[in-house]
Amino acid sequence: MKTISETTADGGPAFPFPAEFNTECGILIPDNGMSLRTYIATAVLQGMLAGGYYEYPGDERPVRDSVVIADNLIRELNAKK
Repeated sequence: MKTISETTADGGPAFPFPAEFNTECGILIPDNGMSLRTYIATAVLQGMLAGGYYEYPGDERPVRDSVVIADNLIRELNAKK
């Protein structure tokens, strides 16, 4: 398994699984999935909305803020490697 510093800027897969060869259709299924960035941003967004930090349902700030927080966390994790 790759470390965060060895992956892309999105932190790589949140829940990586090994690539496997599908013998039925003869293709290699890569090890991908939801990115760590998406996983973190989703968790942050859930906390923001549950905590009542934003009142207006059409407000786009929580989405932008959650992605900024995810990017900052990944950057910090990369800096510690």
